[in-house]
Amino acid sequence: MGRLIVFDTSNFTDFPIGGQLTSERSFLRYLAEFCPETEGHVLLVGAGKREEERAF
Repeated sequence: MGRLIVFDTSNFTDFPIGGQLTSERSFLRYLAEFCPETEGHVLLVGAGKREEERAF
């Protein structure tokens, strides 16, 4: 099985964080409940647009 990489490039400075995280949590919960074979194959990545927000 391949790997599913979900990139989150949300602009949390201008937009509220709650709705975005709820959507991501719901998607990941769906995968866990209905597609258990994806366990260990999903990676959630947050990508900031400003250099000072990036963590490596």
